[in-house]
Amino acid sequence: MSSTLVETIAPSTIDVDGVIHNTRVLIESNAIQARVTEMGFEIANSYAVDEEVLVLCVMNGAKPFATDLQAAMQQARSDLKIDSSSIKVSSYEGARSTNQIRLDIPLTVDITGKNVLVAEDIFDSGQTLLWLIDYLKKKDPGTLAVAVAINKANPDRPEGMLGDTKQYYGFLVPNGFIIGYGLDYKQQYRDLPSVHSLRPEITDL
Repeated sequence: MSSTLVETIAPSTIDVDGVIHNTRVLIESNAIQARVTEMGFEIANSYAVDEEVLVLCVMNGAKPFATDLQAAMQQARSDLKIDSSSIKVSSYEGARSTNQIRLDIPLTVDITGKNVLVAEDIFDSGQTLLWLIDYLKKKDPGTLAVAVAINKANPDRPEGMLGDTKQYYGFLVPNGFIIGYGLDYKQQYRDLPSVHSLRPEITDL
């Protein structure tokens, strides 16, 4: 599934460590909700009548997206039996990826034979999702798909690195550090309803 390309960028300001900085709004909250609703309908309609689906939220960043996506799926298909769980995997310290994947909160449910939909906030280097897909496949799910809110145009990410795993994406954004709608900088700004770009001089990228 292709991403919706972000074309318009609006100026904004944001507080970083008590200092107001200029930044950019990449995606307004109403556009996010509209797109997530579309994704929910498409994903829900990919399952058969009365199937059961486990939405697996990758904490903490994907929580807003997973909540909205699950609601959209249920709205689209009232016959679907949708359950939810969470897992926490991390590879970032501040604004930088450490390239070391750490399982902070393991899977707590048995996914053997189940339809598992992973809800993730961002597809950046892809290493975290690649690791997570491998981890989940070893648990023998019936089907495995990935839904991602933000697809970042990272030039260093190999094409097709997630293989044949079914993938759904919300928005394609330019390469750079972004915050909002679950995405953070030093555990701040996750609760912003819109997605913002953060200037390189703030994050030392």
